[in-house]
Amino acid sequence: MIDFSDLKVYLQVTGTSTDALLASLVTATIATIESEIGATLTSTVYTAERMHYIRSSYDAQVNPPIDTSEDYLKLYTKNYPITAITLTYGVDTLTSYTVHSQTGIITMYEWHGDRMEELRATYTAGYTQSTLPKDLQYLIYDAVKEKYEGHSASVMGSGQSQVSSKKVGDFSVSYRASGSSFVNSSNSVISKYRRWGF
Repeated sequence: MIDFSDLKVYLQVTGTSTDALLASLVTATIATIESEIGATLTSTVYTAERMHYIRSSYDAQVNPPIDTSEDYLKLYTKNYPITAITLTYGVDTLTSYTVHSQTGIITMYEWHGDRMEELRATYTAGYTQSTLPKDLQYLIYDAVKEKYEGHSASVMGSGQSQVSSKKVGDFSVSYRASGSSFVNSSNSVISKYRRWGF
């Protein structure tokens, strides 16, 4: 999903001696972002995902993937954005619905079934290298850069991470605290791609 050569240009890294480290940092960063967003970023096929709804006294949206609180039945896939989908009910393929691909929310315009356990979705969701939005790409790049520079500093024995500020008169340098991260729940990019309300 990440153009490795482009990442190395961004990090100003040459040669191949750090490729294994960078690959592991990319994997860890993507996993952290996926955990924060609540969806898998890498394009994946999901087969016969069960679309069930457990009724409760609470708002229907706390019990996805089916919401019966509005005029039309809404389905919520576990992953998004959706690039292809087929809905089935038993042996029947359904056609009367629309998909909001970016959020994975499906609006059903016709529904006569009473056995919701038979409602299934087979779909492809997530990003490829060419479809990954630039803001997510550079969030990954920046987080990998922070981890990489922190690793390099610890190897060199400085125990410090990136310089966060410097002053020329009476020379002064401040370092970003070790362990700080671009990837957290308050990050605006994370907030943009998280599906709220679940």
